[in-house]
Amino acid sequence: MDNLTWTPITVRLSALDFWERNPKRLTKAQAKRLADSTDRLGRAGVLLVGPQDARGRYPLYDGHQRANIWRTLYGADAEVHALQSNRELSEDERLSVSLLTVTAVGSLDFDALAGWDTDVLRDLGLGVDYKHELDDAAANIAAMLEALRADEEDADDRLGDTKNIRDHERISVEPEVQDVGGSRSRDTMMRHFVFDVSYDEGILVERALAQAGEPNSWLYRAAAAYLRGAFS
Repeated sequence: MDNLTWTPITVRLSALDFWERNPKRLTKAQAKRLADSTDRLGRAGVLLVGPQDARGRYPLYDGHQRANIWRTLYGADAEVHALQSNRELSEDERLSVSLLTVTAVGSLDFDALAGWDTDVLRDLGLGVDYKHELDDAAANIAAMLEALRADEEDADDRLGDTKNIRDHERISVEPEVQDVGGSRSRDTMMRHFVFDVSYDEGILVERALAQAGEPNSWLYRAAAAYLRGAFS
């Protein structure tokens, strides 16, 4: 496969095909910060795109959130700067491009930032919302790493097994809502990690939330592994 090279071009926002599997998301707070920064600094960013297809369209590899904001601010016919790859990217390469633009960049030096006014830093995004975003990211990374660790061990506990855990009976179930041990409102269940956990009547029921995905997904496996350790 040819080595990747990137060439500066200009593209219309309306000619971009967004990647359905794009792993990046934008919260409302982040979207507002991006829109505000665009008003203040202009389009200080570049998109990554692939070769133009027969329809005259470009696959968008990176910059989905900026493209969305720019389309809202400037219209779909606005022309923007982009870097175009010399060939199409595989799915793995697309994921690499998307993640490495986040994970392979510098982190903030808070010692250096200590000399700046805190109100200025907060206005630039270093506030409560940003902390929540980092906390959420840290929790999900921890879950992913736990899934990787669990995959490397011989687990003698499987989903569907019933185990006695101290004074509780643990029943592993599928992601859909089920009622075990009598009627009870889900509103009274205590949420723990990515599970709903009920402690009433001495029954501990773990149910992977819908957001944990399919049983073979890393988040689902991480949740199962977490409870295996948390209540042993």
